[in-house]
Amino acid sequence: YRNLDIKTTLAGNTISVDAEGKDNEGEIRGHLKLTNGQIKHLQGTLQIENLQTGRLGLGSMHPDARLSLNTEVNVSATDIDDIRGSLSINDFIVETNEQDSTIAHLPQFTLNTDIDAKGFRTLYIDSEPLKLDAQGHYRFSTLAATIQNTLHKRLPNLIEAKNIYARADDLQFALSFQDTVLLDRLGMKGVCIPERLHFYGSMHGNDSLDITADIPFIKFGKEHLRNSSIRINGTKNDLTADVTTERLQKSGFVTVYLKSSAHDNRLRLIAGADNKRKPAYKGEMDITTSFFRDSDGNSSTRIWIAPTEILVSDTLWRVHPAIVSLNKQSATIHGLKISTDKGIRGTTDYGRGIYINGTVSTNREDTLKVKLHDIDVSYILDIVNFKSVLFDGYASGTAIATGLLANLNASADI
Repeated sequence: YRNLDIKTTLAGNTISVDAEGKDNEGEIRGHLKLTNGQIKHLQGTLQIENLQTGRLGLGSMHPDARLSLNTEVNVSATDIDDIRGSLSINDFIVETNEQDSTIAHLPQFTLNTDIDAKGFRTLYIDSEPLKLDAQGHYRFSTLAATIQNTLHKRLPNLIEAKNIYARADDLQFALSFQDTVLLDRLGMKGVCIPERLHFYGSMHGNDSLDITADIPFIKFGKEHLRNSSIRINGTKNDLTADVTTERLQKSGFVTVYLKSSAHDNRLRLIAGADNKRKPAYKGEMDITTSFFRDSDGNSSTRIWIAPTEILVSDTLWRVHPAIVSLNKQSATIHGLKISTDKGIRGTTDYGRGIYINGTVSTNREDTLKVKLHDIDVSYILDIVNFKSVLFDGYASGTAIATGLLANLNASADI
């Protein structure tokens, strides 16, 4: 970059900088004034036109990208928790040299935050994709710790506490977001939110949490979800969450739900699905996980799988009770079994099912055994959203693997 013109003035605790730089393919102009006293104050403007980000090492995804924006800033603070003022970014656009190749376009972004003498903070963000309104007694540096302590109170053996502040944060917020191309162009490939999603919530210390989310439609990769809702409620002793959505599968949209509760080092998850048509695909799994920690601080986990029923293509499958034990070096599966009384020809002599037993560890002698009998391959691949290769039919046979975390040795006859 050539033709740089910089003027600097220092007067007491205040330094002012005026800068302008021009190049054949870019221009930058700025004026900043910083007062460095007990309260720091930054004020100024910055204009950028067609700045080549690749030449400045600002990203390799689009080496020929050009950045333009207008920025105004006016903030003061003693530290990050006392920051107040405004920041605005207008006409933000990133383009390449190709015609009609806008990578990111943000017409306007405005942030305002203030805090009164009693520590009550207001924060407003207004832009085309994101809108946020958060008010209450909270600090930017402790929000993450407040959330972590909220989870620690219910699952102390799983999540450590953060005792870095005297008072937990207290706030209420409303957030909405909509984006069709920005996230994808910034590297989150395949993410699309064509309709505005909304989050509402409040948090009162570590004892009370209430969050509601409504997401009309979201796409990420091959996954398409619609009519999604999230409800999180935390009381003094319990934390619950209910999630429902409709997931696109080969046969159409299927209702999927997840219910969870956490307290006393136990986490219970009930996950289910229902296609609400014929042939019926519906049922649920009920899993409870307990977290332990011995006197030396070593953690372990024990998972109970409760007996439930699943209806697949009008065929009833039974989930049998099972236990999974986890520690730092191994996972042992005791009697995991999903089966039906009838075979594919309707007989009771050859019931269909999947059976899993064994241990996954660094020990080369530990074995995991998976046995299949008449398992519908296409249905399983549809659940995991695998569409690259078409497989069909019913799979039967046995797979055995040893040393899964050490020197893998596996064989299968299916």
